[in-house]
Parts: sequence; C-alpha cells; structure tokens
Amino acid sequence: MTLKIGKCEIYDDDYPKLLKYIHNPPRQLYYHGNFRDIDFNKCISIVGSRVHSKDAEFLVRELIEFLAPKNISVVSGLASGIDTLVHRECLNNSIRTLAVMPMGLLKITPQSNKDLYWEIINKRGLCISEDCQVEEYNKYLFPRRNRIIAGLSRVTIVIEAGIKSGALITADLAFNENRTVFAYPGSPLNHFSMGTNMLIKELKANMLIDLNEIMQDYGF
Repeated sequence: MTLKIGKCEIYDDDYPKLLKYIHNPPRQLYYHGNFRDIDFNKCISIVGSRVHSKDAEFLVRELIEFLAPKNISVVSGLASGIDTLVHRECLNNSIRTLAVMPMGLLKITPQSNKDLYWEIINKRGLCISEDCQVEEYNKYLFPRRNRIIAGLSRVTIVIEAGIKSGALITADLAFNENRTVFAYPGSPLNHFSMGTNMLIKELKANMLIDLNEIMQDYGF
C-alpha cells in the first residue's frame, strides 16, 4: 500500500485534541499512514531506554497483550531498544501503533527501523512528525519529539530507563501536562531501573503493578 504524506494544522478539525492543549503544541503534523482512522482520544504512550534488560522484553509483551482487546492505539518513538519492542509487539497483536519521529518523515531514524516504519504504515498504523524533513541535526529534536509523544496520550508508561534516558524527558513532560504517568519499579541493583525508580520516588509516576489501573483514565 502506498500513501502520500499528509499534513494537519493545529486549527484543523481532525488535529488531535489532547495534543492541542499542551503548553507548546506543534503548529502542524506531517503524517504517513491512516491519520483519520486513529481515535486520538484513546492513545497510550509507551517508552523506554535504547539499552534495556532481558526483563523489559517480557514486560513489553505482557503490557501489549493486556492492551490488545482494549481498542487502544499505542504511541512510541521508533527509537532502537524499547520503542522498537513496543511497535513490534503491537504489530504482532494487531494493535494500531503510532511512531513519532524526530527528524521528519523523509529521514527515518534509526535506519535499522526502515522496514518497521513501512510495516507500521502498511498495517494501518501511523508515522508522524512535526516536520516533513529536517535539514540539520540538533540535540533539541528529540526532546521536541518527546513532547508530542507525551501530548498525544492521557497515559504514558515507562518500561525501563537509566538515569540519563530520554524516556525520563517524556515522563517529565507528561507529568507537567497533568497526564498520568506509570513506571515499572525495579531492583536498586539494576541500573536499567534507576530512572523509573526515581520517577516513582519523586512522585512523578505511579508504580505499575496492577495493569487494570492503566484504563481508569479511559473509563473502561
């Protein structure tokens, strides 16, 4: 299936309402995929670090299998590591998944996820970005992308995160927008859990133990 890149501006009727009301919403979204088939009121963001433990694979699989019958779309960042696991498990469970990209739709990053990008689109998912194409890299592109991930969803879940993980930026942004944040707790001896444990300690995230708590914000 071949779809053209489309554009949605902030004043358009189909601009995602949850995203519109964040502190600094993008003026436009470029998209590749089934934009108008997505119920943006039922999105959950799931993020984590690029390097992760073996346990993270189990946690992602358990979480996606729980969400599969809930008619929820799952948002992540198409990064290597946990983001890739999330998108892949969504496709395996026939869940629509949205990939928010930092450098525009014409520059797939990382290149190793090029096939995953097209599989998301061909399976009625969506790839979106604030830009069609970014000419030059700068370090602010990824936090800028993360605010969209956080802004699209009522709930953001952090699987694992080291103390300097970009997933913590997404969690902070969601927290500051008064969205619900969950984090999986981990052993204090596991450096992959240092960031998630810190979120819980600082009361920026709820400890994710009972998966049913996730759905309270959606009235299910």
